[in-house]
Amino acid sequence: MNKNVHDFVELIERNKGVNTKEEMISIVTQTIAMVRDGRAVFHTNFFAVVFCYSKNSSFSNVV
Repeated sequence: MNKNVHDFVELIERNKGVNTKEEMISIVTQTIAMVRDGRAVFHTNFFAVVFCYSKNSSFSNVV
């Protein structure tokens, strides 16, 4: 796995208790240099991500 992707996954895992996607976006973008592309896509030179939230734990999304 690319080190940048690995660092991103570790950051998300360390902050899995965050309650809102806005708070998670803030944590991630303060730690990793990401560009917001349009309304929902954030990207680096190595990967792109869309932050999603669901009250239902069975929610999944593929990007």
